Amino acid sequence: MIMSYDKVEKSALKLLETCRYLQATAENDLIANELLGLSNCIQNLLPKFSAAGFFDVNQRLIPGFLSAVTAYVIILIQFRV
Repeated sequence: MIMSYDKVEKSALKLLETCRYLQATAENDLIANELLGLSNCIQNLLPKFSAAGFFDVNQRLIPGFLSAVTAYVIILIQFRV
């Protein structure tokens, strides 16, 4: 699930980058203005997934989660609970 969230965020950033590139290379001012409006809309609505606003849920969360789980498992093994 975390990988899906991360892919959505990266796809939105890629769409924003593509829109800005097309705006810079547009020959027609009307098209450039439309692309500017679209890129501003994308910028304001970039998807961010979080755990109730406490921290972002993304690919960097996986190593931290795995290290915490490993530490707790080692502690449980030591106490044989």
